Amino acid sequence: MRHVLTLFAVATATALVAGAAAYAGSGAASPQRQRVAINMVVNDKTDTGTFTLNRLPDLAAPDPGEQLDEGTVAMGGMGFGHVDRNGMRVMNVVRELRLYGHDGTLLLVQRYDTTEMQNSMRVGVGTWKIKKGTGAYSGIKGGGRYVAVSVPNGRRTLVRQEGWVTVTG
Repeated sequence: MRHVLTLFAVATATALVAGAAAYAGSGAASPQRQRVAINMVVNDKTDTGTFTLNRLPDLAAPDPGEQLDEGTVAMGGMGFGHVDRNGMRVMNVVRELRLYGHDGTLLLVQRYDTTEMQNSMRVGVGTWKIKKGTGAYSGIKGGGRYVAVSVPNGRRTLVRQEGWVTVTG
């Protein structure tokens, strides 16, 4: 896994250098963004789970991407309470997650609305943002969209997060 993270760092650095060179004539440099996906399986009873982090190709490509890291997840946070959104009762949730990868930790914040569907399934839609990274994730910033489905037995939630990240430091 260290090799994969090193490749990610090298690819990101190469993109940053190429971006800087492309903008050198204009006097302005802009870091390149990388599209990523974070897939999680969460145990609803323990608020723990597993994750995979994938580098994704551009938006037009159906490719699932290259796996960069995997590890465990510990979740915290709380719901804000229920509100009526255009006739649907939803719960507002803010959660803080720690993703423990092989070479570092990511601290994420999720903000989403969740509601119950038929057969006791729950669906959540919202956003995520990187709050802090350590180790191989130091200096990474970014965020994106969040979607989750809790299966009917209430024991696990499947989460998909996609978005953009940049290395800032």
